[in-house]
Amino acid sequence: MMKKITLLLLNILISSYFLIGQNVTVQGKIVNTSNNVSKVWLKQLVEKKDVAESEVKEDGTFKLELTLSYPDFFGLMISQQKYVMLVLQPGDKVSITLDAKNPANSQISGSSLTKVILDARDIDRQINQELEAYRKKLQDKQKQEYAQLIQKNLGKVSSIILAQQLPLDKYYDVHQKLAQSLKPYARNPYVKQYIESVEAYGKTRLGTPAPEIALPNPEGDTIHLSQTRGNYVLVDFWASWCRPCRIESPNLVKAYEKYHSKGFTIFSVSLDRNKQSWINAIQADGLGKWYHVSDLRGWQSQAARKYGVNAIPSNFLLDPKGRIIAKNLRGQKLMDKLQEIFGQ
Repeated sequence: MMKKITLLLLNILISSYFLIGQNVTVQGKIVNTSNNVSKVWLKQLVEKKDVAESEVKEDGTFKLELTLSYPDFFGLMISQQKYVMLVLQPGDKVSITLDAKNPANSQISGSSLTKVILDARDIDRQINQELEAYRKKLQDKQKQEYAQLIQKNLGKVSSIILAQQLPLDKYYDVHQKLAQSLKPYARNPYVKQYIESVEAYGKTRLGTPAPEIALPNPEGDTIHLSQTRGNYVLVDFWASWCRPCRIESPNLVKAYEKYHSKGFTIFSVSLDRNKQSWINAIQADGLGKWYHVSDLRGWQSQAARKYGVNAIPSNFLLDPKGRIIAKNLRGQKLMDKLQEIFGQ
């Protein structure tokens, strides 16, 4: 009888212990933050109530504490929109490197229940990578079969619809054959545009001499691209009304200032129609140190048509002999290429 009473009391004490609860700590550091995160907090996800809060110190560290009597689901909140899911149980001591830019990349240890979620996340990533690889494989197969279908149907204008799905660089030979076969129908504006784009691409393939450009500068003097021979030249197509072009302007200035003395210059071709807007943009963005030309014909620019430019910003890097050695280098890619050529 005494033994049963002792076991009963022990069970009551154990139950009371778990009913009272145990401490849980969640501590770590915020990384990859682009702005000042002043606090983090734990939100109970089912009842959607905040249960703990911690200020974030200058070094990005934080520590939260709470008491739990049973496992529960929480969001470690960076903001109202961003959080990391935690499944906590009494006694957990969680350590986390909290990725503020992409919370799903956060590193978490000390919580066996949360680890189940993390393991599932890793499975998802692996499956998604496999799906993406398979999707790309199917897309490549689709393009190859389109190419075969086009070659069976040369001379048919409907083949242009399929050709638009094939990148010019990889399937240039197919495009070239189709464009040649469609020349009898060049009176059709759609066909004419396609033929011109293929011919322009053929003239601007890597290793080919860049087509000559001879257009007026803001002062009205005709400037020839060939005048820049002996330098590495970035032929840059842009316009004052093109926001991505204007965003790219500081990168061009940086590249010019760093490498001009070593033999680099820029030949900017504007697709503006309004001369004053063109001049104002040159002045506002500090672009006046290099060559600027335009025929002020917008998308009908003869230079743009020669180079097959149908989107801006667009550029072509030429070597000192005037051959095209790279295309569409922007931002860090441009700096990396110039560093490869000129060194530090």
